[in-house]
Amino acid sequence: MEIKLDEKCIEAIVQANIQAAVAQALGRDPAALVAKIVDAAMTEKAENWGRETKFQQKVREMIREEAQTAFKAWLVEQRPAIAAQIRKALGEKTKTLVSDVAAKLVEKLQGSIRVDLTVGAD
Repeated sequence: MEIKLDEKCIEAIVQANIQAAVAQALGRDPAALVAKIVDAAMTEKAENWGRETKFQQKVREMIREEAQTAFKAWLVEQRPAIAAQIRKALGEKTKTLVSDVAAKLVEKLQGSIRVDLTVGAD
């Protein structure tokens, strides 16, 4: 005796069995299942070789984003003081820069002077 079943019929039987097994597993102890799902989500490793979990990695990223946001807000508040300090530093550096350039020019002028002149006609 040979029984032939088409592929769609076999798929329907397999899907029904899977659905029945999932429903039975969910119905036994929903709280225990939720605990297992949460535990699995919080302990899943980010990389096979690392210690950090995906949950820890995400929390670290969220904390870093919050720290950056807080720092940006602080930076906006401090902008006038930062600008004043930059101007002060530039003023001090400009004085020494100008005197250094002037000293180099005087040093070069004490040696030989060379002038290159190019004249062209259009």
